[in-house]
Amino acid sequence: MYCSKYTSSKDVVLLTSPFTFDPSMVEVFTSLSSGASLLIVPDFVKTMPAKLARIVQEQKVSVLQATPSLLQRFGKELLQKELLHSESPLRVLALGGERCPSTRTLRSWKGTGNRTEIYNIYGITEVSCWATCKKITESDLNDDAEVPLGLPLLHTKVVVKDKEDNHVVEGEGELFVGGESRICLIDNEKRLTGSPVLRATGDWVLRTLDGNIMFLCRVDSVVKYNGKKVNLAQLQDTVEQLVFVNCSTVIYHQHRNIFYVCLVPMTSRQWKEHEMRERVLSHLKHYNVPLDVLFVPHIPTTAHGKVNSNVLLDYINSIDSKQQNICRTLQEVCDRFTYFWKKYTGTEDICKEDLQQESYFMLSGGDSVTAVQCVQEIEWELGISCPLLVEKLLNTTFSVVLEYLWSCCNQEFLSNFVSKISSNQLRKRKNENKNQSGETVKSIKKDRKKTISLHHTDTVSHDPTLSFQEGHTLQNQSWNSSVKSSVSVLEPLLIVSNESKVNVNKIFSEGNEEIQEHSSHLCEESNVLLEGIKQQIDTDNATAPEIKKEQQKHDTTVQRKNITDPLDHNISSKYTSDSCVLSTKLQSPIKTTSCFQVITRFQLLEKCICSQCHWYKSVNKPDLSQDVLTTKLSLMPVWTYNLHKCIDASPLLIQYKNESPVVFIGSHSGWFAAVAIGVGCVKWKVKLPDRVESSACSDGLFVAVGCYDHFLYIFGVKFGSLWWKVKTAAEVKCSPVVDSLSGYFICGSHDHNLYALNIKKKVCVWNTKLSEASIFASPSISKDPHRIYVAALDGSVAAVTPHSGCILWLYACKKPVFSTPLAVSMGVCVASVSGEVVLLDHDGSMIWKFQCGGPVFSSISYCQCQKKEDAIIFGCHDNSIYCLTLKNGTLNWKFEANSPVFSTPCIAEIILNVSSSTVKRLKVVTVSSTSGYFCVLNPFSGKLITSHCFPGEIFSSPVMVNNQLLLGCRDNSIYCIEIVNKLEKLM
Repeated sequence: MYCSKYTSSKDVVLLTSPFTFDPSMVEVFTSLSSGASLLIVPDFVKTMPAKLARIVQEQKVSVLQATPSLLQRFGKELLQKELLHSESPLRVLALGGERCPSTRTLRSWKGTGNRTEIYNIYGITEVSCWATCKKITESDLNDDAEVPLGLPLLHTKVVVKDKEDNHVVEGEGELFVGGESRICLIDNEKRLTGSPVLRATGDWVLRTLDGNIMFLCRVDSVVKYNGKKVNLAQLQDTVEQLVFVNCSTVIYHQHRNIFYVCLVPMTSRQWKEHEMRERVLSHLKHYNVPLDVLFVPHIPTTAHGKVNSNVLLDYINSIDSKQQNICRTLQEVCDRFTYFWKKYTGTEDICKEDLQQESYFMLSGGDSVTAVQCVQEIEWELGISCPLLVEKLLNTTFSVVLEYLWSCCNQEFLSNFVSKISSNQLRKRKNENKNQSGETVKSIKKDRKKTISLHHTDTVSHDPTLSFQEGHTLQNQSWNSSVKSSVSVLEPLLIVSNESKVNVNKIFSEGNEEIQEHSSHLCEESNVLLEGIKQQIDTDNATAPEIKKEQQKHDTTVQRKNITDPLDHNISSKYTSDSCVLSTKLQSPIKTTSCFQVITRFQLLEKCICSQCHWYKSVNKPDLSQDVLTTKLSLMPVWTYNLHKCIDASPLLIQYKNESPVVFIGSHSGWFAAVAIGVGCVKWKVKLPDRVESSACSDGLFVAVGCYDHFLYIFGVKFGSLWWKVKTAAEVKCSPVVDSLSGYFICGSHDHNLYALNIKKKVCVWNTKLSEASIFASPSISKDPHRIYVAALDGSVAAVTPHSGCILWLYACKKPVFSTPLAVSMGVCVASVSGEVVLLDHDGSMIWKFQCGGPVFSSISYCQCQKKEDAIIFGCHDNSIYCLTLKNGTLNWKFEANSPVFSTPCIAEIILNVSSSTVKRLKVVTVSSTSGYFCVLNPFSGKLITSHCFPGEIFSSPVMVNNQLLLGCRDNSIYCIEIVNKLEKLM
């Protein structure tokens, strides 16, 4: 099959097999013999199905040889949409190395109109790889039958023998393959004699009268249970007939005598785990064997692409170990963590002894996405929950992360131990109370709301002995007796744990050299994320911010009759008084007025001092029916401005009455600039000491932006003069927001604190510690009820009082939250990297939940409708933009982009000149993906109106005003694009 007859110089062959697996030679020499291109990707990319699918699509791979297990990792949804769709460049798909999937399964993989040819190839190493080949035709796919092995290749002989070594003409037996010339010597074998030389394959097959050979199973995959033969492959086929199963495998645990069905459920179907479990068990009940169902994030594979049963068995054993309170050793944890570190940083070639303890994950080649994937695998394999692991992985060294991981393993052990002691004590107290009063004390039920007393201090922290369950909330009700009981049990155990604490430094030999930074070999656009973390972060020893607290009570609403810049006549003195070394360039002052609007990436009107002036139009207020008209839009560049390094921050727009809007934005270079949108001229710009990833906020008088040097900077809008800088104990990546009711600037930091700042008085009103994790996502302000919603990287979501910083309740998401919560009338919407989107009411109770097809880093936008129900729109790492009904979380539409979507969708309106006397307004959704793909969508249907490709990656969110769109790009530039319309009347 793989010869110049079937491939040509126009083909692209993907190398999926490692060089330790003989099919790699087929891929290499197929390319060499035909002049085809050979595409080689890092091994860790092969473990990321979505990324691998994009590479196949972008590089136009036409020949792919893979094991069925590798294809199964993609899942049916991804295969249909990304790999085997109607326009797929993939011409040949050859499946080998394992049993070929049934035609029913193959049919479910292919999208409508797909023309990829599928081959079943079979062979063993001892005959230099492939021995037989079968082309699976369309007629074969339409029959619900097993796929035969096919015809022998040139110079190949196949024979079926029974257990007595007799040749089988019809019936079952073991397959032998070989020939007179196809001979490979394994290990220390000497030259084999005999003609032909036949090798036992270990595969049990069925030979039919027409000569077809049907694969049945591996000899060792048929399990005898109570004298009955159970075929694991048949069990798997039966399971994969269920509509909610994305992919699966079945393994047998010999010591427990149980068959485990390990399955990955479909992401688009809203099935609950207990419902799926019941369906699977019911579907397999006729086998009459003991079964259990395990839900896993993916089916693990070996380096050769086959199902790794050992990993699954280890996972099952780890669950059993947890139940028996058997704690893993530090060496075991270190070995597994080292394996995943190297896997997701692409440093597999570095031996453990050369892995430097002070290495950083991102400096070693990782990023935020691979960090999330690494954490998922670690938690899954070790069977523990590590809420701060993403945070630690992104910001601390290898040794610090390992210490935290080890503490989580011990804490899991302690929790299980304490739960048993607590249950025994509870039963004892129940018996005592029953004997005294004759009444049984009711046990404390695990309700979905857990309560804890949180007394307000400047910094609210958690007792390390307390935890809250996933998806549950904590509220301000007292159960101090329960807290004391837990502490009294844990204290002696924690002392033992501290005494027996092992120094992880001893795991490594001394004098190791640091891993060389990959950034020296990468282009600037690819490695700018590494620059901000070159200094060592020690959050455990960080000192508390020294900020003066406001002592007097502040009014609910800040009343101002007029706006004037207090820095008009005293610009330079503020620099020296604040001892800040900044490079400032003032071109021309910004003309401010008492009436203005502030537009953020969420398209919200922040404030207008003049209550009687209606010169502006609120961006969210106009609501147009989806059937008013349709447009043909084109995007016309107006200007660009270079900020010298990547721009990940989103633009902030301020428009004063009768003046051109001004955009404020910073970049990784540290430059923070104010640019007039009308002509693209710089009003002023400031050089900050470190990179700027935070988006700015403003109240019309001041503009605030966070920096990697641990400071939040506040400048006067008019001249760009420094008014105040607020010191925190870690990087400020969080984008600040303005609470229009209190007038406070609210901002989070990587020092785990949320700050409320009175800018005019230069005081910190309060700072609250949400959890032991950094705050990356921006806070969200609810006006009715008046409160602040904030999320952290351990998945904690909190409601905080704006005037005191008191935590009203806590909710625990499954995974870290990078996405900004969205405050709406019903409550608050939250999305996490688990792909789960939830709507909580204002008391922290869940209203609905939706599961996406990948992690969510994009913040959620609110789309107000009149004829339809209100909706929310957000991007996802599965290359999609989702639109959900706000009321119940049902999917309205889903748009497929060409790469992951990190930016926040912008819901805006464009003004359409239908005629010389008629002006219409059309609401649109504008959003960009990481590849630079920018699109304008119909918010009601999700249909594409127009699109554009920028020259660099995009993580910045678009903002629009007056038909002009502002957007930052990783080619170092901010773009101003005008949307020009050509109208057609919708019939």
